[in-house]
Amino acid sequence: MEKYNFNELKNGLSNKRRLNFENIDSFNRKRFLLPILNTSIINKGMFLNQREFINNAPSIEDYEYKKTKKEDFWVNKKNGEKILKCYAVSDSIGLYVGIEKRVKIIRVGNTYESFKFNHIYLPKTTAVNLLKMIPNGHTGYGESNFNGSPGNGARLLYVLVPRQVNMETGEIY
Repeated sequence: MEKYNFNELKNGLSNKRRLNFENIDSFNRKRFLLPILNTSIINKGMFLNQREFINNAPSIEDYEYKKTKKEDFWVNKKNGEKILKCYAVSDSIGLYVGIEKRVKIIRVGNTYESFKFNHIYLPKTTAVNLLKMIPNGHTGYGESNFNGSPGNGARLLYVLVPRQVNMETGEIY
């Protein structure tokens, strides 16, 4: 059996740093001191990564949309370079996820959220068979498609799924 030296444990605890409520409160408030949360105006431009977004510092402020016969793309006006990938885009209309400007980001409390269309697979049950009888576009979930069922499920297209930006890491989950 082990014997604990309680005097040593007691001395170890008394030597540890003690926090009062002010220290704890200031530590918790620090996570809300991000520049993107403390501004009323988001800088216009392209944020190439999450760090730029959190700091409200877009690396490309002057850009334009170009369209050719084969592709649509964005160009950095300063050096003429094609922009193929970015984290977010802010313009006079709003803030968007990615380069396509299809999914709008909105501020909700101390974070930013967006809604993205995803494929949802429903099991082949009586309920899904009833859904198949509803004409396309009348399911309440946008356009529906029950063809091409992978595995034991039927695919329902275009269901809005909420996404949230993790304000510490910038990841979207």
